[in-house]
Amino acid sequence: MIQRISIVLLLTGIYFAGAPSKLHAFNDRVDADRCSMAAGGDISHNDIHYVCGIDPELFRQLAKHYKDATASLIERTEEQKQLLALLREKLKLNERQIAAALEAAGEAGVPADRIGTKLIEIAGRYSQLLEQLAQGQDKDPEIAQKKRLVREAIDGGDLESAEAILNEIIAIEDRMLDLRALEAAETRAQKGDVAMLRLKYLDAAKSYEAAAMRAPEDYSDEQALYQAKQASALYEDGEEFGNRTSLIQSIRLGNAVLGILDKRTNGANWAATQETLGNALQILGEREANSARLEEAVNAHRAALEEFSRVRAPLDWAMIQNNMGNTLQSLGQLEASPTRLQEAVNAYLAALEEYTRERVPLDWAMTQANLGNALANLGELEANPERLHSAANIFQNVLEEYTRERAPLDWAKTQANLASVLRSIGELEGSSARLQDAVNTYRAALEEFSRVRAPLDWAMTQNNFGNALKSLGEREGNAAPLYEAVNAFNAALEEHTRERLPLDWALTQNNLGSLLTSLGRLEDSPVRLQEAVIAYRAALEEYTRERVPLRWAMIQNNLGNTLQSLGELESSPARLQEAVNALRAALEERKRDLVPLDWAATQNNLGIALKSLGEAEDGPARLQEAVIAYRASLEETTHDRVPLDWAMTQANLGAALQSLGERESSLMRLQEAKSAYQASFKVLEAIHGNQHRTYIKAQIVAVDRLIQTHIHDR
Repeated sequence: MIQRISIVLLLTGIYFAGAPSKLHAFNDRVDADRCSMAAGGDISHNDIHYVCGIDPELFRQLAKHYKDATASLIERTEEQKQLLALLREKLKLNERQIAAALEAAGEAGVPADRIGTKLIEIAGRYSQLLEQLAQGQDKDPEIAQKKRLVREAIDGGDLESAEAILNEIIAIEDRMLDLRALEAAETRAQKGDVAMLRLKYLDAAKSYEAAAMRAPEDYSDEQALYQAKQASALYEDGEEFGNRTSLIQSIRLGNAVLGILDKRTNGANWAATQETLGNALQILGEREANSARLEEAVNAHRAALEEFSRVRAPLDWAMIQNNMGNTLQSLGQLEASPTRLQEAVNAYLAALEEYTRERVPLDWAMTQANLGNALANLGELEANPERLHSAANIFQNVLEEYTRERAPLDWAKTQANLASVLRSIGELEGSSARLQDAVNTYRAALEEFSRVRAPLDWAMTQNNFGNALKSLGEREGNAAPLYEAVNAFNAALEEHTRERLPLDWALTQNNLGSLLTSLGRLEDSPVRLQEAVIAYRAALEEYTRERVPLRWAMIQNNLGNTLQSLGELESSPARLQEAVNALRAALEERKRDLVPLDWAATQNNLGIALKSLGEAEDGPARLQEAVIAYRASLEETTHDRVPLDWAMTQANLGAALQSLGERESSLMRLQEAKSAYQASFKVLEAIHGNQHRTYIKAQIVAVDRLIQTHIHDR
C-alpha cells in the first residue's frame, strides 16, 4: 500500500525576508539581511558591504577587549588595530564612539553575527543626531527693546501706546514659552536618539513619549512626529526582541499619528509612518498567523506608495515594493493562496527594476532571495516543477553575490533556501539524487550556522535538514537517514521552545511526528507510531482550528495517517475509526476550491483508512467509500499535473477495487482494479529507482489470477 503524507510545511518565513526596511524620515526560507538598509548619513553601499563582510568573531573579540577596563592600546592585537582603522574609515566614527557602540551591543545582547549591522545603524544615528544638535534655536531679542518703548510711552503719558506695546510683548512671551517648550521637547527626543544608539528601544520610546507630551498643544504636527518616532522605537523592540506588547503599541501609535498628520502638507512623514505601521503589522501577523493583520500591512504599504512614487523616490519605492512582497508572501503561505504568492512575485520584480545589481548589489541580492522564496512557495502549492527550477536558478545567482568568503551567513542562508527547493523538486519528481543534493546543501549551510553564532537560523536549518533526511529515508526505505532526522528535529526543539516560539515549536512537533510515523512503518513499531501520535497532538495544542485552520487541518491529516498505520499494526478497528474521523475533520478546512491538491491528498489518505477499516469489518460499505474517496482525489491529482502522485493514487484505487471485487465476487471490480494497477505501473516504470514498482507488478499478477479464477468458476 502506498500512502502519501501531506506536504510538511517548512518553518514559516524561515529566513523569510527578515525585518522590513525602514524609512529615515523619522527593514520554509531565508531572511535577506537588512544590513544594507540600516545606515543613514553618508555611508556608501561599498562601505556597508565591507562592514557586513567582517567576521563576527573579530567583533566579539574587540568588544571583549573594550569590556576589560585594564586593557590598553599596547595590548591590542595587530588584527584589532586594523579592524579599528577600518571601522573609523568606513563608519565615520571615532574610537570612543566605536567603543560605546560595541558596549551598547553587548549590553543589548546582540549576537555576534549582527554586531556589524548594529554598528552601521548606530553610525547613521550619530550622524543624524549631531546634525540636529548643531541646529539649536536662538531666543527672541525683541522684548528688551519693546520694554524700553513701553517705558518711553509711559514717561510721555501715552498709556494707550504702552498698553498696545505690552500686548505685543505678551504675544512674544507666549511664543517664547512655546519655543522653550519645543526646545524641551527636542531635548527629550534627543535623549531618545541616544537611547536608540545604545539599542535601548524601550528607553527611547519613553523619551519620545515625553517629547510628545512636552510639545505645546497647538503644535500637533510636532507631537505627531515624536509619536511616530516612539512607534518606530517600539517596532524595533518588538521585531528584535520578540516583544508582542511593543508591536501592538507601535501599531496603535502609528494609527493615531496618521489621524493627525496631513498628507498634503506632511507627505513624507505620513508615508514613513504608513511604512512603519505596515512593518509592525507584518511581523505581528506572521507571529500570530493572523491574516487580518497581514491584510492591514498590505494596505499600509500600498498607502506609502502613494507618496513615495517611483519617479519621486525610486529607491524608497523599491524598498516598499520589497516589503509589500514579503507581506503578500506571508499571506499567501498562510492562506495557501497562489494569487497572493503571484502578487508577491510581481512586487519583487517591480522592486528589482530599481534595485539593480550594479546600483545596489546587497539590496538586489536580498530581493532576489525573496523572489526565489516566493517562486518556491508557489511551485510547491501548484506542484509546478518549472517554478521550483526557476527558484533554484535564482538562488544560484544570489550565491554569486553572497560568497562564503565575503558574506558567510548570507551564503549559508541562501544555501539553506536552495536546499529547500532541491528537496521540493526531489519529492515532486521522485528523485533520490535531488534529495541527496538537498541533504548535502543543508550540511554545507550548517557549517556556517552554528548554534552559538546564529541560534534561530541554526534551529530552522536543523528542522528543514530533518525534513530532507526524512524524504530521502522514505524514498530509499533506509532507516539511517530517518534516525539522523530524529536528531535534527530534537536539535531544533532546543531553540524552538514552546515558550519562546510556540508556532515554530508546534510545526517542529508536526515534522517530528511525521518522521516517527515513517520509522514506525519501516520497523513495524507501534511504539514509534504512538510517539508520533503524541507529537501531533502536542502540535494541535498550538495549531488550533480557530487560530490557523489550514495548519490545523494539515496536522489532522497527518494524525489520521499515523492512526491508520497504528490501527493496521495493532489490528484495531477503533484506531482505524479514529483515523477516519481525523481525516474527515481535515476535509472540513481543506476545501477543494481553496487548496485543491491538499484536498486531493487527504481524500487519498481517507481512502487508505476506509479500505483498512473495510477489510477489518464485514460488508462492502467501507470499501465502497474508499473507492469514492480515491476517485475524488484523482479529479485533482491528474496525470498531467502530478504524475507520481497520480500513479500512487491509482495503485491505492486498484487495491481497494481488488478487495471490493473479492468481497462482492465482482468480475467488473477486479478488471477495474487491474486497469488501475496497470496505469500506475506504466508511470512508475519510467521513474528510475521507484521502490513501488515491484509491489504493483506483483499486484497485477495477483489480480489477474483472481480474474482468471472468477472466469473459470463461471
